[in-house]
Amino acid sequence: MKPIGGSDSARRLSLGALVLATAAVSAAPAGAATVKHKKPAHRPVIQTGVVYTETNAVPINEVVVFNRGANGALVPRQRVPTGGVGAPSPACAMPTRACPIVDGQGEVNLAANGRILFAVNAGSNTISSFLESSLGLVLIDRQPSGGNFPVSLDSRGNVLYVVNQFTGNIAGFRFNNIGKMTPIPGSIRPLATPGPSGAAAQISFDRTGRTLAVSERGTNLIDTFPVVNGVAGTATGHPAPANATTPFGFAFDGLNRLVVSDALSQMTGAATTYTQGLAAIDTQSTSGGAPCWVVVTPDNRYVYITNTTTKTIARFGLSADGHLSLLGLTQTLNTPPGPVLFPTDEALSSNGRYLYVLIPSVFGPDVSRIDEYRIGAGGTLTLLGSTPSNMGAGASGLAAR
Repeated sequence: MKPIGGSDSARRLSLGALVLATAAVSAAPAGAATVKHKKPAHRPVIQTGVVYTETNAVPINEVVVFNRGANGALVPRQRVPTGGVGAPSPACAMPTRACPIVDGQGEVNLAANGRILFAVNAGSNTISSFLESSLGLVLIDRQPSGGNFPVSLDSRGNVLYVVNQFTGNIAGFRFNNIGKMTPIPGSIRPLATPGPSGAAAQISFDRTGRTLAVSERGTNLIDTFPVVNGVAGTATGHPAPANATTPFGFAFDGLNRLVVSDALSQMTGAATTYTQGLAAIDTQSTSGGAPCWVVVTPDNRYVYITNTTTKTIARFGLSADGHLSLLGLTQTLNTPPGPVLFPTDEALSSNGRYLYVLIPSVFGPDVSRIDEYRIGAGGTLTLLGSTPSNMGAGASGLAAR
């Protein structure tokens, strides 16, 4: 959401600013899709996929599991305690209470085999692993994160890396075929900006698995680490262009180019594409405020970015040469009445047909839900329905298959 860095006022997600932002966009913006919030007539019976998030709750953090039906709708399946503790994020501190979400991208991660899930426990400085079994999702292991306030993780093969925001470092683990984790000697490395001022938001492997990237929204850097035999090397910080500051979420496309959200301010934002060498290709406005979470469709044709404070999903076309074109905005819905709900994390179904968007209540009451969209011709989004709003205000991270 709002970046950390600079003055105290710049580091905080201002309640007043958000209220003004909400009022400014209470009417659907030009080009926004008008949708009715309705449940699908038929909820799924046959499971074809799974979607995961975590509650980030104190004192008991839980992973929440939803079965995905062939029609894209989600049905709650189970909640599994992580054995750790969630924590509010200082990245969007407010006058009335601490921000309940982790405020990063990648708090939960599904390994490529689709059976092992990882989750951060920001309040206890640990990460948990789970296995999908005949009994459902089962907690397998919990390990120290190698630093303070883990916010994001990613896996490739049998290697997992996590980034710790307060200590400004990464740490690596190997895991076996049931998710048991072992720390990798020599894998704890500082970011290009050690300590909390870098305000890391995401860590991810590139498509080759030979490079790790970390976004530093507080210092406007994108760090890269070479990875050899699972061990990360020294960080190189790549400055974001002047018109693309506050890099937050990102995703690699099929050609290993980076698509990054630039959370410029409460009411403005941008998206930037980069080459494999982190040279900027294109920067385009998201026509919204504080864009933070990013996904690229499996066919590399479309990019979806949540404009958090202005409550829209920016829909982009992605060209073969890495340029972006804004196709339109889809307005998210502030229902049920009362809570101030903001779109945050996104995940795509493995078949690329459905987009899921996490909608936590930052100001309360303590509710969060997941909205379900069908992706149509030209990258359009059709709202299918929502999960029950019963996950608490801090729901963070989204992974799907």
